[in-house]
Amino acid sequence: MKKFVLAAALSLPMLAFAQAPNLLLNSSFQSGNFTSWNLFNGGTFPAAVNNAGVQPFGNIVPADNAPGNLSPQAAGNNIVYFVDDNATQVISQTVLIPTAGSYFVGYDYFVPALGQVNAAPSNLFVGFGFGPTSFSSSISTATAPIATWTHVGSIVTLPAGAFTFSIAFVPSGNNTLAGDDFAIDRTYVVAVPEPTTYGLLAAGLVAIGLFARRRSAQI
Repeated sequence: MKKFVLAAALSLPMLAFAQAPNLLLNSSFQSGNFTSWNLFNGGTFPAAVNNAGVQPFGNIVPADNAPGNLSPQAAGNNIVYFVDDNATQVISQTVLIPTAGSYFVGYDYFVPALGQVNAAPSNLFVGFGFGPTSFSSSISTATAPIATWTHVGSIVTLPAGAFTFSIAFVPSGNNTLAGDDFAIDRTYVVAVPEPTTYGLLAAGLVAIGLFARRRSAQI
């Protein structure tokens, strides 16, 4: 019984997050393509949605297992892979924020070990919203963790309206220097639960505790 109560108590906060939908469509790219995303995609090796595993030039990318991601979608087998040496590539999606408030925004990235040994570093720029409360991140392969999925995310406060979630891959290579590679997965924009939701969770925990106590007294 104690194990049941503990499991139920731990599941309640996660339930609050699971009930909030991801406002990004095809957020984990499980369609196998860029459906719902806009592309500025060029170069010798355009960005592609691939199955996790062995990527171009022998780079190994496992399925996304980064801790801390708040996307309601589970990690799948598809990722976006950036590999070009000198062409900037951008994927973006316009998101409608239904009501003003706070939102969890984030994504996961991976720098493959083999791709990182190239001579020229690459950068990943991710942004959403505008102004001082917008989400933005800049990751360089020169300083990023290697061969491990890493989560980047924060809370932003936005008014209602349409905003663009954009991911830009900017390599610094050229025709003689190879640029480092990047993979991304599990993008998300999820509403932060309202205080009333936390109140309901607290009430649920109290109810579970009372039930367990009464059950113990009857035994």
